[in-house]
Amino acid sequence: MPCRSDYAEPTAREIALSKVCCVLDELDNKRVKESWWLGYHPKVYCASLSNQQADDLTAEACKLCRNEENSGNIQNHSLELQFWWREHKKKDKSREQKDKEKEKKLKHIEALRALVEDYLNEHKIDVDIRIH
Repeated sequence: MPCRSDYAEPTAREIALSKVCCVLDELDNKRVKESWWLGYHPKVYCASLSNQQADDLTAEACKLCRNEENSGNIQNHSLELQFWWREHKKKDKSREQKDKEKEKKLKHIEALRALVEDYLNEHKIDVDIRIH
C-alpha cells in the first residue's frame, strides 16, 4: 500500500487563520504565497496558535483593513484580501446582532425574575430562583 499525506491537510481553523496572516503580510507589503491563502501559512500551519493569539491576529487585521477602507485604499489590495475583509465585516455584524439579541433576552429574563421575586416576597413564599 502506498504512503499518503492526506492527513496533513490544514484544518478549517488553520485555513481561516492563514488568511488572517496573509492579510497582515499583504498590508505589511510582504510577499504572500498562493498556498498560504489555502491554510499553509508558516505562522499557522501546524503551529497550534492559542485562541488569544488568533483573536489578536484577527483584531490587528481588522484594524488595519478598516484603516485602509477609511482611507479609500482597500480596493488597491488583492481580491483575496478584499474578499476576506468583506466576509469579516459580515461576521462581525452578525456576531454583534446576536450579542445584542442575547443582551435583550437577558434583560427580559432579569425583569421577569424581579417580577416573580416581588410576587413571592409579597405573598411570603420562600423559593430560590437561579438562572443558568
